Amino acid sequence: MRQWWDAGREYQQALSRVADEFRVVHEKVARTPVLDRSRRVMRRLEDARDRRAEESRRADAAYTPVRETISGLLFEERRKRQRKVVREENWGWAEGEDGTVLVFRHDVPSPDFPEAITAGRPRMTLWELREVMVESGVLRVARWDEAAVAATDRELCDISLASLWRHHFQEDFYARHVTRPSDDKGYPSGGSGILGTGGYIGSSF
Repeated sequence: MRQWWDAGREYQQALSRVADEFRVVHEKVARTPVLDRSRRVMRRLEDARDRRAEESRRADAAYTPVRETISGLLFEERRKRQRKVVREENWGWAEGEDGTVLVFRHDVPSPDFPEAITAGRPRMTLWELREVMVESGVLRVARWDEAAVAATDRELCDISLASLWRHHFQEDFYARHVTRPSDDKGYPSGGSGILGTGGYIGSSF
């Protein structure tokens, strides 16, 4: 970890150094009246511009391996977090006193959903939760616990549960509006998600 910080600092220092060197030359030329700017003066500016470009390329090339290593680790961390949200049997649903379907997480205390209602309910994965809700016909009328949604969003970091749901089930999370037909009760059919498409890391959960 320390070497990454050192490499990043050296990279920024290199870019700052060449930028400062170019600025000094540029300011000298700018202070010279246009009619007094000789070919030698303009050549000095052009040389400074070339040096800035070359040094920037050199610094970028030196930092590229570090950047790629960090990107790879972030990729794996996002994948790990998405798998955790999808695979762990933390989800549950219950019927409230007024008949409303309540969706919650067993591992996230809810200030809105009474424990008397959620306690003892089956634990399931996100896929299993949706399957049960679809089969019961309650998917589009369920009330999701805000604490559970907020906790999940924090765990996913750069995406949200709403985005993850929409990506895999082709539905809007809150409006429950199907944006295109889903197949086989909405289960993912293949590895279509990749880094760069909204932050999704594959679909082999």
